[in-house]
Amino acid sequence: MDFILKFLLFSTLMVGIRPQRNNVVHKSRLSSLKLESLESGYDDFMKFLRPIAIPRVSGTENNFKVRNYLISQMQSFGWHIEMDNFTAKTPLGDKPMSNIIATLPIGRHFNSDQTPNPLVLNRVIFACHYDSKYFPNFDFIAATDSAVPCAMLLDMAKFLFENSNLEQFSNLIRHIQFIFFDGEEAFKDWTSTDSLYGSRNYADKLSKLHQQTAFDSMDLFVLMDLFGGDNSKFPNYFPSDPTSRNAYLLMNRIEKVLIKKKALSKSSQYYFKDIQGNGRNFPVDDDHRPFLRKNVPILHLIPSPFPSVWHTQWDTVESLNQDHIQDMRKMMKYFLMEILNNVIRSRLSGSVKISSLQSSYTEFYSLLKPIANIRVSGTSSNAKVKNFLASQMRSYGWRVELDNFNAHTPYGLKPMANIIATYTIGKNFYSNIYADPVSFNRVIFACHYDSKFFRSFAFVGATDSAVPCAILLDMAKFLNENINKNQFLKLNRHIQFIFFDGEEAFKTWSATDSLYGSRNYADKLSRQYGQKAFDSMDLFVLLDLLGGYSSSFPNYYWSNPTSNQAYLLMNKIEQNLISQKALSKSRLYYFKHIGGRNVRQVDDDHKPFLRKNVPVLHLIPSPFPSVWHTERDNLRNLYPKHIQDLRKILKYFLLEILNNH
Repeated sequence: MDFILKFLLFSTLMVGIRPQRNNVVHKSRLSSLKLESLESGYDDFMKFLRPIAIPRVSGTENNFKVRNYLISQMQSFGWHIEMDNFTAKTPLGDKPMSNIIATLPIGRHFNSDQTPNPLVLNRVIFACHYDSKYFPNFDFIAATDSAVPCAMLLDMAKFLFENSNLEQFSNLIRHIQFIFFDGEEAFKDWTSTDSLYGSRNYADKLSKLHQQTAFDSMDLFVLMDLFGGDNSKFPNYFPSDPTSRNAYLLMNRIEKVLIKKKALSKSSQYYFKDIQGNGRNFPVDDDHRPFLRKNVPILHLIPSPFPSVWHTQWDTVESLNQDHIQDMRKMMKYFLMEILNNVIRSRLSGSVKISSLQSSYTEFYSLLKPIANIRVSGTSSNAKVKNFLASQMRSYGWRVELDNFNAHTPYGLKPMANIIATYTIGKNFYSNIYADPVSFNRVIFACHYDSKFFRSFAFVGATDSAVPCAILLDMAKFLNENINKNQFLKLNRHIQFIFFDGEEAFKTWSATDSLYGSRNYADKLSRQYGQKAFDSMDLFVLLDLLGGYSSSFPNYYWSNPTSNQAYLLMNKIEQNLISQKALSKSRLYYFKHIGGRNVRQVDDDHKPFLRKNVPVLHLIPSPFPSVWHTERDNLRNLYPKHIQDLRKILKYFLLEILNNH
């Protein structure tokens, strides 16, 4: 592999809206993996490595010997093996070559004979090459290039075989494939025709058999190369691709967790610290290229700079860095388990009928008007709005729970109540439809329904936050009228709408005079269930200040993979609706801030949950509407076009969350 100094590959990086692909890195919290299960002696690894670390040039007897060893090992761990045999035309004549495609036979979409169906099988691919480069003047062992990656794939397969109950993945919507490519190395000089023989052949084969469908079902392509040398720092080569970037961020988080647990040889971040994506400036040509050209998201695990022994006679087993290998073994196993445990989809389903999102502003106004009144916490008008919201949600078939409490405010005790509405579908509901608050994963959509107290004028708070409340009612009404609940009987997560009381400060915003409702509810959950109540929250979507002229939403929590992916999903939905001329805008406006850097975060009802490591999508515009906290924040000064657009985008987003089961 050679460095590509020109940016020839970058035209293929951005992933479009393809309904077949599933996002692989959804959860921001790492699963409860037992770290001791990752431990394994270096001698165990060497048992895999030594049979591979021999000269194994493509087309030679040694290459054939290593191939058979890899096949027998993968079969012994229960994987289905497919051989991609072909003859390659090289500068040294025709050479017989073979790629090894190993598939873990778990989950859906397997034929009766346990062979994978390549058309319907979404998958994550881990790949490396098993050939070694030909040098006429010395025997090239190629320990880092790529005997160690091959041995590491065997190590990962063994880990799964010994530590996982595969029945737990019976409903897996994606599968795992390990591919060992032949013929990665050039026989003479690296060119487009003298290199990547195996990966080019396999990509061409898939393209002929199944066209683009075969590549659209590849959720992620993880390529491992040059492991185990003196340098093991891995750049973030493809930060512009959301899936690739989130996969890199997952590796970054795994490394941090293992460092914190003192499970690595390093005491500070070393392997995956290129968060900003400086690796984009130094892309490396390798076996991922034929798949990158087909718009497959790539996580390229190759260090930069290359190991000092690269393509020399010193690339031997004796020159390996044991600590780096042991660290990478743990991180790769951890990453693999995160991929397997992430069975929740997070992409455009392709099943949303745009026409179903249409609804007149008059209909919305009928939900908004009863809310858009003075409704300061502790007042009778606040109670009236609370009762309206609760009755509407019940009428749409939601289970409603009231979280009543007394808040200590600068004006004395004030009775307040949060409204927690749960959509009664899917698993983990009791026979009386009460939700189990610990065992059921959920996505929460929230807003506040109180208005701020001003002595000098009557504050309606249309944008703050009557419109968000009405939008949640509108979304619940939409579900009630358009969704057959039977299709979600096996839903792995649930939907909750929470209307918080007491968000506004009575005097000056402070830690004690603000967020009364959200703080109370978070404290209640913490006392009753501990961290489990928050770990089961997949995403917390907070709506605030909607309906004004300013309606552009920053990506506040771009560094959190789940939050970032949720924002990117909103971005894709907006793009899709614009392309179908379903919005008032002709180009991106609402969710265009993909980068998210240098954005000042806003204190709001999400804060008590953010502190518990819940991923947050904060839908509050920046700058705030010009009417914020003025008497002009009323129904007359709303911007209906923006409200209509956001109604469609949020309904679409809600359906994607539901379809993502």
